[in-house]
Amino acid sequence: MSWRLIEWIEYSNLENIELIAHGGFGSVYKAIWKEGPIAVGEQAWDFNKSEWRRENKKEVAVKKFQNAINVSPDFLNEVNSNLKMNSETSGFETIQIYGATRDPQNGEYAIVTEFKNGGNLRKMIKKNHSNLTWKVILNIYWNISLGLILVCRPMDQSSTDKILYGVLPFVAPEVLLGKEFTEAADIYGFGMIMSELISGEPPFFGREYDENLALAICYGQRPQFPEYTPEPYAELMKRCYDPIPTNRPTAKELNSQLTNLWEMLVIDDLSSLSEDHGLEIKEIKEIKEAFNQEREDKWKARLAELATNSISLKRSQNLLTSKRLDYSQHLSQKLSVEDWNKLKLTD
Repeated sequence: MSWRLIEWIEYSNLENIELIAHGGFGSVYKAIWKEGPIAVGEQAWDFNKSEWRRENKKEVAVKKFQNAINVSPDFLNEVNSNLKMNSETSGFETIQIYGATRDPQNGEYAIVTEFKNGGNLRKMIKKNHSNLTWKVILNIYWNISLGLILVCRPMDQSSTDKILYGVLPFVAPEVLLGKEFTEAADIYGFGMIMSELISGEPPFFGREYDENLALAICYGQRPQFPEYTPEPYAELMKRCYDPIPTNRPTAKELNSQLTNLWEMLVIDDLSSLSEDHGLEIKEIKEIKEAFNQEREDKWKARLAELATNSISLKRSQNLLTSKRLDYSQHLSQKLSVEDWNKLKLTD
């Protein structure tokens, strides 16, 4: 059967719903879908019972979008784009979308997807690096932009609590300084994911993850990126980890930019566009040149090299898992008033 089929999933069909991450633009939950998705294979339809065979008790992710209480065109476009992009992955394993649901308590709509456990992205890249293409990585980023959040506060912590947990390079400077966790902080973390995947290495992997690095991040230091990085990729990444939160794209803007890049890359026949699309054709050619095959080959060669030669992590890097980051008081004392003004973080 085609995985382009999605279903309406009754919320009562979900059980053991557990909050796993808060973000600036929504929340992600883990749940068990009692009935489960339609089984994969030629025998998905049970002719004797006249019903679909299903994978019962399926672990899923439920991605709620903040204040999504109406089925708006934007919500439907998000579902449609996910389906469209998942069909163009060159055999690379991506997040599967199953359908949509609605929480009857608050009326919020949500997307139900395959559940990927923590840390799986790194393992997936290492295992499948030979299958990566520019199109595939943009698809992965598109999915992450919808809710795969690496940087988050503990589940029982409000945004105003000052006890911070995370992986240091993925935590936005304003959060390190004790400011409120916002959507912009999610976007900063996204920029660091882009940095890791283009270089093949965790951000600042050669440094101790300590207060000195936290201070350097607050002063504006960011990881270097390889020479093969496509210019539009680098521009978007730098916008995401801009030190000033208001300079970063919103989640919606980020999602839109990723969609536009992907759609331009998948156009193979420019002759199908009329002369009226002159400017659009020029832009598509520039994007295709930026994301050319030579750069893709260099990127994949780097990932292949790192897949066979593992990076030795420092003890302070805590195996790249979340740890307590209580630097805000010391960092605040070390930053001057001028530094705070540059970051536009003064109240």
